[in-house]
Order: sequence, then structure tokens, then C-alpha cells
Amino acid sequence: MKKYLCVHGHFYQPPRENAWQKRILKQDSASPYHDWNERITAECYTPNLTSLYEGIENNLSQMSFNFGPTLLAWMREHSAGTYEGIRQTDLISQRHFDECGSAIAQCFNHMIMPLADGEDKSIQVRWAVDDFCQTFGRNPRGMWLPETAVDIATLEVLAAHDIAFTILAPHQAHKIKYKDDKEWVFVKQETLKTTHPYRCVLPSGKSINIFFYNGYIATDVAFGGLLEDGDRLYKRVRDEINVTDENGLVHWAVDGETYGHHHKEGAATLATMFLRFKEDSDVEIINYDSYLKKFPVEYEVVIKDRSAWSCPYNLGRWSDNCGCSIDPNKSGRQQWRKPLRDTLNWLRDEIKKEPIDDENVHGAELRRNMLYMFTSCGWFFDDFTRIETQQILQYALRAVEITKKIFGKDLLNQFYMRLDGIERGKEICQSILESQCIKEYHE
Repeated sequence: MKKYLCVHGHFYQPPRENAWQKRILKQDSASPYHDWNERITAECYTPNLTSLYEGIENNLSQMSFNFGPTLLAWMREHSAGTYEGIRQTDLISQRHFDECGSAIAQCFNHMIMPLADGEDKSIQVRWAVDDFCQTFGRNPRGMWLPETAVDIATLEVLAAHDIAFTILAPHQAHKIKYKDDKEWVFVKQETLKTTHPYRCVLPSGKSINIFFYNGYIATDVAFGGLLEDGDRLYKRVRDEINVTDENGLVHWAVDGETYGHHHKEGAATLATMFLRFKEDSDVEIINYDSYLKKFPVEYEVVIKDRSAWSCPYNLGRWSDNCGCSIDPNKSGRQQWRKPLRDTLNWLRDEIKKEPIDDENVHGAELRRNMLYMFTSCGWFFDDFTRIETQQILQYALRAVEITKKIFGKDLLNQFYMRLDGIERGKEICQSILESQCIKEYHE
């Protein structure tokens, strides 16, 4: 009786380049490294591409994975060996998994897709597909949605680009049914069976397959101490496999940085678990596309529209003072989120009143900054003054500057006025524009 195991790693870093100089300036908080990309590469990406045990090329070769395009762009220039290792590992995975590569795509710059307008949704997916083809030399079969944030319109865009599957959290399923049944069954995390995929039939008539990961294992891996010991991790997963039906899939998804950055010994612990399962004749390590190739999808699902894996409040974490917080003492103190979202939405809409030519060098830069200013990390944390939020403000201010340059349309004062609802909002923006690196750019 065969059962299957899949581990998905969502490897991603936001764009960190200065919006004017297009390079990452020194980030003191990443010391002793120059910046956070460099530090996390050393702590996580390189260890997971290193052979730790005989018989396992590297952790990545045993996993399903996505790497964000903004991270890959940095790697191409600054960590070419890591970049090439990721590419080669996808080829290795095809040999392991019935010619099905383990790499899947990711929406381009980690924008919260349900909060994007229709044009930006399409660009995010199209650019992601193009980047994936450039990196891996094939079309993507799956695509990771940032923060697993989903709505029907986003799934329609994925399906229109021939994406076969995505991965969601179990609480994002609303109701399910067997393919031939007429009655739907309402589900929640405690009752959803995650050991097989589901088909979501879309209003257009197209459909997409969804894997809902095991939320309990994912939580224990990310936050419950399972990565402290490989044998303990093996036993926890083995117990789950023991109660799984024949041909069932036990799988989970967490940030890839969990394995080595968030948990120092995470890469070694994961390798130990993989080695143990290599010895189990009743368990086959697999990736999602290979599982779809082996077994038909027999269940349908209706998703919870406008849901995500890290916010129970209809995407409030990226648009409102919903209470989601890294620090429990700061819960409910994110009053800046809504005015920031409203301001950037206004800026996007004002700029789009002009004819943006993506083929023109200035138009292409304007488009990129307009997208980058919506990178999800800008809203994720508690403090408006963090580097993640300042980063997206850089892109917004650069978009304002380019708009004035190519269209003669000055939006800066209106932009400041709309930030009035954010304490220190205008002050921080002015300090960005008055920084030495930007003065040097204009000299």
C-alpha cells in the first residue's frame, strides 16, 4: 500500500533595490552581511542546495518549491552559483518525479492578488510565467499565490495562463463535493481532507486544481519546534502517514526560509527526515505535478473568496487595522494600513489615466515601480517605519517622479495630502527624497 509525501518551500525575498540607483544599499540590520538577500542566501538557500547525506543530492531535489522572481533577479547577478544550482535542481527533480519538475512559478513581486486591479493581476501572472520560462526553460505547471491570498478573479487569470494548480491553506476551502454528487458539504480546517487535490470550476468554464496543505504539520514545522530534531520531525510526519488512506498525499507548505534562516538547523533537520523516509518502502516522496499525473482529481471545491494563509480577516492584514500583528502587544495598532493602501490605489489609478508605454524605457520603469509599490511586505508588520514599508514608499515616490518626467503630471503634493492620516507619513517620504543616495542620483 503506497502513500506519498510532498514538502513545499515558498522561497522569496521582496525587491530591496533602491528605486533610483537600482542596487541594494548596505542594510545594517543584516550584519555581518551587506544586505538581507546575502545573509539569507548564506543561512538558507546555499545549505538547502548542499548535499548533506549520501543518496540525497540536496533538500531542494526532494521538495516542491518556488523562488520569487525578485529574488532570482538578485541571484543572477550576485549569487550565480546559487541561481544555477536552483535551475539544475529542477532538472534533477524531473528525473526523480516522472519528468515532472518540482519548481513552480510565483506571482511576480508578491502582490496581494485579490487587492490588485484586473490589469495588475494579469501582468503579475504574465511576468511570472515569462521569468519562469527564462529560468527553467519550460512552462510552469503550478503557481504560488503570495500569502496564498486568493479570489475567483485571480484563479481565472491563472487558468487563462494554463496554470494547472496552486496551493492554499486548509481554512481557505469553503465547501466540497465528490465529482458525481449534487450536494455540497461545508468544511473548515478541522474537517477538510488534505490528502488529495480538489478541482475548482470557474465561472468562465475553465478549472484549476488546488492542493490544500496540512495546516497542523505546517504550523508545527514553522512555530512548534519540529525542526529541532530530524527524528522527531520524521515521527510526527510518519504518524500522519500511518492514518492516511492508500495513495493519500501528506504534504505541507511553509516559507522556505524556515529551513535554515528562521531555524538555524532547519536544513539539516529536513535532510534527516528525507533520509529516513528513503528507507520506508511504503512511502514515496513526490511533487505536486507528479501526483496529478498519477491520480485523477475526483473532488471539487468552492474556495473562501478573498482569503489568505496569515489573515483571518478578509485580507485586512494588507488593507486595514484588522488586529493581525507580529507583536501581540501591538495588535490593533496598525491604523496606517488603510490610508497607505488607499493612497497607493489612488496613485495607481491617477497614473493609469496616462498612456503608459511598456516598450519605452521610461514607461517600463514606471510600470515596474507601480507594481513594486504594492509588494505585500510593506503592510505585513506592525511599524510603519520599518524598512519594508519604506521600501514600497520608495517605489511610489519614484513612480511619482517618472510620471512628472514623461507626462508633466505632478502628483507629489496630492500624494502627501493623502498620507495625512498616517503619523510621520509625509516626514518619512521627505526624508527618502532628501537622502544622500538620491541626491547623488540627480547630480
